[in-house]
Parts: sequence; C-alpha cells; structure tokens
Amino acid sequence: RPGDPLSAKSPHGSDARLQRLPFSRSLGMLTVPVGLLASLCMVTLLSSATSLKPASNVFRCSGLNALLPLLKRSVTTTPPLRHDKARRWRANLDWEAEASKFEYFVHGNLRIVPPYAFEYHANAKQRWVGRRLTEVFGEEFPHFYPEDPGKYFERAVEEGRLGLCGGEKVGKDHVIRARDQLEHLVHIHEPPVLSQKVELLHEEGNILVVNKPCSLPVHPSGRYRRNTVLGVLAKEHHMHGLFNVHRLDRVTSGVLLLAKDRGTALQLTQAFREGRARKRYLARVRGRIGEREMEVHARIQCESKTGAKWTV
Repeated sequence: RPGDPLSAKSPHGSDARLQRLPFSRSLGMLTVPVGLLASLCMVTLLSSATSLKPASNVFRCSGLNALLPLLKRSVTTTPPLRHDKARRWRANLDWEAEASKFEYFVHGNLRIVPPYAFEYHANAKQRWVGRRLTEVFGEEFPHFYPEDPGKYFERAVEEGRLGLCGGEKVGKDHVIRARDQLEHLVHIHEPPVLSQKVELLHEEGNILVVNKPCSLPVHPSGRYRRNTVLGVLAKEHHMHGLFNVHRLDRVTSGVLLLAKDRGTALQLTQAFREGRARKRYLARVRGRIGEREMEVHARIQCESKTGAKWTV
C-alpha cells in the first residue's frame, strides 16, 4: 500500500541529519478521513457455539471455544511463507520489541506520542526500478510533506536523509536499480488518537481478542506507527510479536482477533477465508429502520472534534 512504512528500524541516539528538517508539525486535533463510518464490529464464529455479542457497550467473548477445535483439526505443519511476507512479519517483531521503550502521554481525551527519530528501510520494488528516487518517493509517500512531496524528498537526498542503506549518498537524480536497499531518516510527529484503552476481552492459547477503540489503527500504516493497536499492546501489556489476522479501519471500533504465533495466524486467516469465521458490522441509527433493503446516498461526516462520532 502507498502509505505502508514497510520494514523499518529505529536509529539509536541523535543524528545530525535531523537538524535540518524542512518542516515541523504541531500536534493538533485528531482528523479522520471522510468516507469511513465509525461502527461496531462483531466477529462471528460459524460453528455450534454462539457469536461474540455486545452487552452494555462491552463485548463479551462467548464463542472462542468453538474456534479452538477448528485450529486443532487444522494442518499441524506450517506452510512456508513467501519471502516478502516473512520479511514483514520479522519486521513486526523488531519494531514491537522497540515499542516497549517509548512513552505516551494523555492530554484531555487524546493519546499523544512525543515526536521521535525513525529510519525507514525499504527494498526497491519492481515498479520503482528505472525511475528517479525522488519521483518514486513523492508518489508513494506524499504524507511526509503533502504540500510539495517532490521538493521535500529532493532536499532529503541533498541532506543525506534519503539514500542507500549503509550511508551511501546519492544525487537527487539517482535512478533506482533492482535490489537497491533504501533508507529514509525522518522526525515523526504522529497524529494523536483517542485515549480509550485497548481492552483485553479474551486470551487463550495463542489467540488474543481485544476491543479496538475508534481512531486507533491496527498496525503501522501511513503516518501512524506507535499510535496503533500493536504499539499500545506492546507498550502497556508487554505483548510483542503479535500477528493481525484481519483488520478494522481506523475509525471502526469493535472485536479484533490477534494471534501470538505465525501458525495460529495462518489458521485463523484460513478460517476467515473459508467462511468458518466472519466479521459483522453494526451501525447505530436514530429512528426506525424498516426490514426492506434501502440505499442511502448521503455524505458521511464527522460530528466531533476528536473524530469519535460519524453520521450520515
């Protein structure tokens, strides 16, 4: 995905390259993209047991016992992973071990991560080969400086913050080659999220079930890395190396299944793919809605400064 941070490694100590950053973003109010509906999500296990049901606005797990036999009946050997997927899973383990060292602070009803230095690493993708480095990064990662991403990355190359791994400097007209390994050193100002806790609903064997709050992404993506479900669990519950089985949009709240090892993650993913487990989305409505199917053509908009309430 264009906003993915790919595999990354945090630098230790300060770096002179950060002293000439061309921009600095203040921590403002939480913003959420228009077009997404904050809703509740239920995970239904298609077996003889009941599904996960909301009660008093708190989700209680009543169907996990039905999923465990499905895992036991699955193939015991774990199939080999494609190289890129294996690399991304290893990267998750690396950053989550690092995540236990950072701090959050709460201001009002927002969870804020202090700005920090971070170094993104990426292997050259096939579609990048033969194109200028600054052009590719301007298209793939515009969120670093939306006003003029091309100019930002040209300056990053000149200052040595963007180039080849190992400190090898390149010019702003550098053309990406196959097997190039690129690094990008940035000073990250993550947007704040709501300070609601990630509630642990159920934990059994290698399965973890949590209640994901609105505004919090599941995994690192775009401008978010530490303000994520995986980051919060690593920091507050010392849970490292978790695997996300499915995803919920950032502004969606509800039940989220995670796995503690790769084999369980593959089996849970297979259960969703085969229809033995599925997600069910709920939306709160005002008034009476009939049983007949209907279409609503209206803009979804945010009605709160924190992005916690979205309406049609």
